[in-house]
Amino acid sequence: MILKIITTNKKKMSYITDIINDFRDNYISADKEQLTDERWLGYLNSAYRYFINKTRMVNEDYFYDYWKATTIPWQEEYTMLRRWHIINDTPQKWMIKIKTIGIKYSESATNYTKARLESMNNLTSDIFWYKDKQPQTDPFFTVSDNSIFIYPVPTERIEGWLIFHGISDPLPLVLDSELSDVKLPIELHELFPLAMKWYYFASRSMINEKNDAKNDLTIEENKVLQHVKMRKITPVQIKAPNLINFC
Repeated sequence: MILKIITTNKKKMSYITDIINDFRDNYISADKEQLTDERWLGYLNSAYRYFINKTRMVNEDYFYDYWKATTIPWQEEYTMLRRWHIINDTPQKWMIKIKTIGIKYSESATNYTKARLESMNNLTSDIFWYKDKQPQTDPFFTVSDNSIFIYPVPTERIEGWLIFHGISDPLPLVLDSELSDVKLPIELHELFPLAMKWYYFASRSMINEKNDAKNDLTIEENKVLQHVKMRKITPVQIKAPNLINFC
Protein backbone atom coordinates (compact mmCIF):
# COMPACT_ATOMS: atom_id res chain seq x y z
CA MET A 1 0.00 0.00 0.00
CA ILE A 2 1.30 3.42 -0.90
CA LEU A 3 0.95 6.00 1.83
CA LYS A 4 -0.07 9.30 0.33
CA ILE A 5 1.24 12.30 2.21
CA ILE A 6 -0.91 15.39 1.88
CA THR A 7 0.70 18.75 2.48
CA THR A 8 -0.96 22.10 2.75
CA ASN A 9 0.23 25.66 2.33
CA LYS A 10 -1.71 26.91 5.30
CA LYS A 11 -0.08 30.07 6.57
CA LYS A 12 1.25 29.93 10.09
CA MET A 13 -0.46 32.40 12.39
CA SER A 14 1.67 35.28 13.62
CA TYR A 15 2.48 35.97 17.22
CA ILE A 16 0.00 38.87 17.29
CA THR A 17 -2.78 36.82 15.70
CA ASP A 18 -2.18 34.14 18.32
CA ILE A 19 -2.55 36.74 21.09
CA ILE A 20 -5.79 38.05 19.61
CA ASN A 21 -7.27 34.58 19.10
CA ASP A 22 -6.33 33.55 22.64
CA PHE A 23 -7.87 36.72 24.03
CA ARG A 24 -11.07 36.28 22.05
CA ASP A 25 -11.39 32.64 23.10
CA ASN A 26 -10.47 32.92 26.77
CA TYR A 27 -11.13 36.45 28.00
CA ILE A 28 -13.87 38.16 26.01
CA SER A 29 -16.49 36.05 24.29
CA ALA A 30 -16.81 37.49 20.78
CA ASP A 31 -16.55 36.15 17.28
CA LYS A 32 -14.83 37.81 14.34
CA GLU A 33 -18.05 39.30 13.04
CA GLN A 34 -18.63 41.07 16.34
CA LEU A 35 -15.04 42.20 16.79
CA THR A 36 -12.60 41.82 13.93
CA ASP A 37 -8.91 41.12 14.31
CA GLU A 38 -8.23 44.72 13.29
CA ARG A 39 -10.44 45.98 16.11
CA TRP A 40 -8.67 43.79 18.65
CA LEU A 41 -5.35 44.97 17.22
CA GLY A 42 -6.39 48.50 18.17
CA TYR A 43 -6.89 47.43 21.80
CA LEU A 44 -3.59 45.54 21.70
CA ASN A 45 -1.69 48.56 20.37
CA SER A 46 -3.22 50.71 23.10
CA ALA A 47 -1.93 48.19 25.63
CA TYR A 48 1.43 48.11 23.86
CA ARG A 49 1.78 51.89 24.01
CA TYR A 50 0.77 51.84 27.69
CA PHE A 51 3.54 49.35 28.50
CA ILE A 52 6.11 51.21 26.39
CA ASN A 53 5.45 54.38 28.36
CA LYS A 54 5.55 52.51 31.67
CA THR A 55 8.84 50.83 30.76
CA ARG A 56 10.36 54.10 29.62
CA MET A 57 9.44 55.72 32.93
CA VAL A 58 11.43 53.18 34.93
CA ASN A 59 14.23 52.47 32.42
CA GLU A 60 14.31 54.43 29.18
CA ASP A 61 17.59 52.72 28.23
CA TYR A 62 15.56 49.60 27.52
CA PHE A 63 14.79 51.27 24.17
CA TYR A 64 18.40 52.21 23.42
CA ASP A 65 19.44 51.97 19.77
CA TYR A 66 21.80 53.63 17.36
CA TRP A 67 21.65 54.94 13.84
CA LYS A 68 24.37 55.52 11.28
CA ALA A 69 24.08 58.38 8.84
CA THR A 70 25.97 60.08 6.03
CA THR A 71 28.14 63.12 6.64
CA ILE A 72 27.36 66.11 4.43
CA PRO A 73 30.30 68.36 3.47
CA TRP A 74 30.27 71.71 5.30
CA GLN A 75 26.89 71.04 6.86
CA GLU A 76 26.46 71.25 10.61
CA GLU A 77 22.69 70.68 10.98
CA TYR A 78 21.06 67.25 11.04
CA THR A 79 17.44 66.68 11.99
CA MET A 80 16.24 63.96 14.34
CA LEU A 81 13.31 61.89 13.21
CA ARG A 82 10.17 62.84 15.10
CA ARG A 83 7.80 60.58 13.21
CA TRP A 84 7.83 57.10 11.76
CA HIS A 85 9.77 57.22 8.54
CA ILE A 86 9.56 54.87 5.56
CA ILE A 87 12.76 53.82 3.80
CA ASN A 88 12.65 51.23 1.00
CA ASP A 89 9.11 50.32 2.11
CA THR A 90 10.41 49.41 5.58
CA PRO A 91 9.17 51.40 8.60
CA GLN A 92 12.00 52.75 10.73
CA LYS A 93 11.99 53.50 14.44
CA TRP A 94 12.14 57.15 15.34
CA MET A 95 14.69 58.78 17.61
CA ILE A 96 13.00 60.50 20.54
CA LYS A 97 16.13 61.37 22.52
CA ILE A 98 19.77 61.82 21.56
CA LYS A 99 22.39 60.62 24.05
CA THR A 100 25.78 60.69 22.33
CA ILE A 101 27.24 61.20 18.86
CA GLY A 102 30.32 59.69 17.23
CA ILE A 103 31.94 61.05 14.09
CA LYS A 104 34.77 60.23 11.71
CA TYR A 105 36.48 63.08 9.89
CA SER A 106 38.73 61.06 7.58
CA GLU A 107 38.87 57.72 5.80
CA SER A 108 41.96 56.79 7.78
CA ALA A 109 40.07 57.01 11.09
CA THR A 110 39.53 53.58 12.58
CA ASN A 111 37.30 54.70 15.45
CA TYR A 112 34.57 57.24 15.96
CA THR A 113 35.47 60.33 17.97
CA LYS A 114 32.88 60.99 20.63
CA ALA A 115 31.35 64.45 20.38
CA ARG A 116 30.53 66.13 23.67
CA LEU A 117 27.22 67.84 24.33
CA GLU A 118 27.57 71.61 24.66
CA SER A 119 25.07 74.34 25.41
CA MET A 120 24.83 77.29 23.04
CA ASN A 121 24.86 79.57 26.07
CA ASN A 122 28.33 78.33 27.06
CA LEU A 123 29.97 79.13 23.73
CA THR A 124 32.34 82.10 23.87
CA SER A 125 32.52 82.77 20.12
CA ASP A 126 29.95 83.16 17.40
CA ILE A 127 28.56 79.75 16.41
CA PHE A 128 29.88 80.04 12.83
CA TRP A 129 33.45 80.31 14.15
CA TYR A 130 33.31 76.70 15.30
CA LYS A 131 32.37 75.29 11.87
CA ASP A 132 36.01 74.98 10.81
CA LYS A 133 37.99 76.33 13.79
CA GLN A 134 36.94 73.72 16.35
CA PRO A 135 39.59 70.93 16.51
CA GLN A 136 38.50 67.61 14.99
CA THR A 137 39.99 65.94 18.05
CA ASP A 138 37.41 67.68 20.25
CA PRO A 139 34.07 67.79 18.39
CA PHE A 140 30.92 68.89 20.13
CA PHE A 141 27.24 69.06 19.33
CA THR A 142 24.30 71.16 20.40
CA VAL A 143 20.60 70.36 20.25
CA SER A 144 17.91 72.84 19.26
CA ASP A 145 14.31 71.73 18.78
CA ASN A 146 14.52 68.76 16.37
CA SER A 147 17.99 69.57 15.05
CA ILE A 148 21.50 68.47 16.01
CA PHE A 149 24.39 70.82 15.20
CA ILE A 150 27.89 69.31 14.92
CA TYR A 151 31.19 71.22 15.16
CA PRO A 152 33.57 71.19 13.43
CA VAL A 153 31.54 70.32 10.35
CA PRO A 154 32.41 67.27 8.23
CA THR A 155 34.27 68.06 5.03
CA GLU A 156 33.48 64.87 3.11
CA ARG A 157 30.32 63.00 2.16
CA ILE A 158 30.78 59.47 3.46
CA GLU A 159 28.07 57.00 4.39
CA GLY A 160 28.17 55.81 7.99
CA TRP A 161 30.60 58.42 9.30
CA LEU A 162 28.03 59.71 11.78
CA ILE A 163 26.66 57.49 14.52
CA PHE A 164 23.81 58.67 16.74
CA HIS A 165 23.19 56.91 20.05
CA GLY A 166 19.76 57.51 21.52
CA ILE A 167 16.38 56.30 22.62
CA SER A 168 14.04 54.91 19.99
CA ASP A 169 10.29 54.49 19.97
CA PRO A 170 8.91 51.10 18.85
CA LEU A 171 6.62 50.94 15.84
CA PRO A 172 2.95 49.97 16.31
CA LEU A 173 2.23 46.27 15.97
CA VAL A 174 0.53 44.84 12.89
CA LEU A 175 -1.36 41.57 12.51
CA ASP A 176 1.64 39.71 11.10
CA SER A 177 4.07 41.00 13.74
CA GLU A 178 6.19 38.31 15.34
CA LEU A 179 7.62 37.94 18.83
CA SER A 180 10.81 39.79 17.88
CA ASP A 181 8.74 42.83 16.82
CA VAL A 182 7.36 43.34 20.33
CA LYS A 183 10.03 45.52 21.93
CA LEU A 184 9.08 44.84 25.55
CA PRO A 185 10.33 42.55 28.30
CA ILE A 186 8.77 39.14 27.74
CA GLU A 187 7.18 39.27 31.21
CA LEU A 188 5.04 42.21 30.12
CA HIS A 189 3.64 40.22 27.21
CA GLU A 190 1.76 38.14 29.75
CA LEU A 191 -0.08 41.26 30.91
CA PHE A 192 -1.52 42.09 27.49
CA PRO A 193 -4.87 40.43 28.33
CA LEU A 194 -5.34 42.57 31.46
CA ALA A 195 -4.54 45.79 29.58
CA MET A 196 -6.71 44.81 26.61
CA LYS A 197 -9.62 44.08 28.95
CA TRP A 198 -9.16 47.51 30.51
CA TYR A 199 -9.28 49.29 27.14
CA TYR A 200 -12.13 47.10 25.92
CA PHE A 201 -14.34 47.77 28.96
CA ALA A 202 -13.47 51.48 28.85
CA SER A 203 -14.57 51.67 25.20
CA ARG A 204 -17.88 50.06 26.21
CA SER A 205 -18.34 52.41 29.19
CA MET A 206 -18.45 49.36 31.47
CA ILE A 207 -17.19 51.26 34.50
CA ASN A 208 -17.08 48.50 37.13
CA GLU A 209 -15.41 46.01 34.80
CA LYS A 210 -12.96 48.67 33.63
CA ASN A 211 -11.97 49.55 37.21
CA ASP A 212 -11.53 45.90 38.16
CA ALA A 213 -9.33 45.28 35.13
CA LYS A 214 -7.23 48.37 35.90
CA ASN A 215 -6.73 47.30 39.52
CA ASP A 216 -5.62 43.82 38.44
CA LEU A 217 -3.31 45.35 35.83
CA THR A 218 -1.69 47.76 38.31
CA ILE A 219 -0.89 44.98 40.78
CA GLU A 220 0.73 42.77 38.17
CA GLU A 221 2.60 45.48 36.27
CA ASN A 222 4.25 46.78 39.45
CA LYS A 223 5.74 43.35 40.06
CA VAL A 224 7.19 43.16 36.56
CA LEU A 225 8.46 46.74 36.34
CA GLN A 226 10.57 46.28 39.46
CA HIS A 227 12.67 43.79 37.52
CA VAL A 228 12.80 45.99 34.42
CA LYS A 229 14.08 48.99 36.36
CA MET A 230 17.65 47.76 36.70
CA ARG A 231 17.80 45.57 33.62
CA LYS A 232 20.67 46.16 31.22
CA ILE A 233 19.97 45.69 27.53
CA THR A 234 22.57 44.79 24.92
CA PRO A 235 22.30 47.37 22.13
CA VAL A 236 21.10 46.13 18.75
CA GLN A 237 21.89 48.08 15.60
CA ILE A 238 18.94 48.97 13.40
CA LYS A 239 18.85 50.11 9.81
CA ALA A 240 19.84 53.75 9.51
CA PRO A 241 17.11 56.27 8.81
CA ASN A 242 17.65 59.01 6.26
CA LEU A 243 18.23 61.96 8.54
CA ILE A 244 16.74 65.06 7.00
CA ASN A 245 19.53 67.40 6.04
CA PHE A 246 19.37 71.14 5.63
CA CYS A 247 21.69 73.15 3.41
